[in-house]
Amino acid sequence: MLYNKDWDQKLNYKRANKVLLDAADYIHKHGWCQGNLRDEQGHVCVMGAITAVTMRSHDDGTLAADLFRKFCGTSSVGYWNDKICQNEQQAIDSLLSATL
Repeated sequence: MLYNKDWDQKLNYKRANKVLLDAADYIHKHGWCQGNLRDEQGHVCVMGAITAVTMRSHDDGTLAADLFRKFCGTSSVGYWNDKICQNEQQAIDSLLSATL
């Protein structure tokens, strides 16, 4: 059977992109917060949104978080969310931009 290791990488990239798109939508619907994965009102940080949309697949969440970190040029999604990101729209826009 034919196999090319690049096929797995492309599939992983597509899965990570879908997670980031879903996470942006999740923040749009539920709201954004800093300092917690989820606050008392149900708002989520970027990592909280990634976690919420990948509850059944830890691997997909890890792939998406890695892609987002690389896009933002940071070593931590949480640090970016809490110290760099200024508002909900920036969080959503960054998630969407990371998929391009």
